[in-house]
Amino acid sequence: MNSAIRLTLTALLIISITSCSSVLAPQPDRTQFFVLAASADSVAAGSRAFSASGPLVGVGPVLIPDYLQRSAIATRVGRSQVRYSHVNRWAEPLEECFPRVLAQDLSNSLSSSRVILFPWPGNIRVDYQVQVSVERFELTSQGQAVLAARWLISDPQTGKIIVSGDAQESQSAGTDAATGTAALSQALAAMSESLALRIAQLPHAAQQARRRAFAASEAVFSFIGEPVHSRARVPAI
Repeated sequence: MNSAIRLTLTALLIISITSCSSVLAPQPDRTQFFVLAASADSVAAGSRAFSASGPLVGVGPVLIPDYLQRSAIATRVGRSQVRYSHVNRWAEPLEECFPRVLAQDLSNSLSSSRVILFPWPGNIRVDYQVQVSVERFELTSQGQAVLAARWLISDPQTGKIIVSGDAQESQSAGTDAATGTAALSQALAAMSESLALRIAQLPHAAQQARRRAFAASEAVFSFIGEPVHSRARVPAI
């Protein structure tokens, strides 16, 4: 073997070793984690007085479809095709952060501190219960953040549905995961604002009826249990 061939083989060996070293070397972790955030108005509302009166609103259950119950952020790339990011992930499950941020946005839109999350203690009497079934909550290959959901507002004491409807929200998602997840938060805030308007327009009839029934039962109980000299005021028939 002449020296030229030997030098060539040596050079190839060095290149091969260098390439293997670069492949085997630890690669930087490019994973990014994101959370849903309450609307900017909700954050700014910290300096605003919230009402401690008015109806008590319970939020939940909120149903999240199985395809969204994973940490990878979903992008719809076709009518029936979804792609999951390898590097952009939710920092907490959507089934936990979605209802929490929904409640925060509702509280802000209603200017009320009387918004609680499901499940609430059995001794708490909620006036209105907001239930949501999410159908889509994802980015799209066309650069949109999309939220589609069905919702209903009910009287939890009677189980009666007071009003129900659909939400179809879309926001420009930009070109990166940070703007995309922010746009998803904006879509959720838009749905929350619509729900707050519905709640604010309710006549509170169910709440007032319960109060009248409670007052009537209290009056009957007081009459039955009061002393004889108090009942004497009732004219004899």
